[in-house]
Amino acid sequence: MGDVAKACYAKAHFLAERLCEIPGVKLKYGGPFFHEFVTILPGPAQAVERALAKEGVLSGLPLGQNEMLWCVTEKAGAAQLNSVAGVTRLALADGKGASL
Repeated sequence: MGDVAKACYAKAHFLAERLCEIPGVKLKYGGPFFHEFVTILPGPAQAVERALAKEGVLSGLPLGQNEMLWCVTEKAGAAQLNSVAGVTRLALADGKGASL
């Protein structure tokens, strides 16, 4: 596997782990993934999308009321991914997906 592919894989798994530390967030599919994955959220995916947009971050793609498809590339840094997880946590903090 090339360096870019390894970076994509590692960073996607890093973000997935950070997101799944948020109460109520879980991976939809238990199988292996490369750089894209789907989460089930305890609140509206659109609220997370809005909160991240306020921070200038292109979020995952809402797939429905409470699901989001995430994609991570080699360009994302750990600080940026931690920020995404933090903003997502705040957006979902009240269990209703209230935005920041």
